[in-house]
Amino acid sequence: MNPGFVEAYFNRGLAYVQVGEYEKAIYDFTEVIRINPRYPEAFNNRGKAYYSEGQYDKAISDYTKAIEINQTRNLP
Repeated sequence: MNPGFVEAYFNRGLAYVQVGEYEKAIYDFTEVIRINPRYPEAFNNRGKAYYSEGQYDKAISDYTKAIEINQTRNLP
């Protein structure tokens, strides 16, 4: 998959969050995660969208996944 797709989905997801289109943002961040499941920023931002929709369990799960990915990146 072309890495440009990841960036395009990610940036469009950010834009959707800014205008309050959380379902569309969730879709785009999910596509980023499908393409690159080790992209913590996608989990973090999808978590923000879930949080904004009141889906707190999903938000917590995504925030936790982002933390886990970041912790494994920082291992020696």
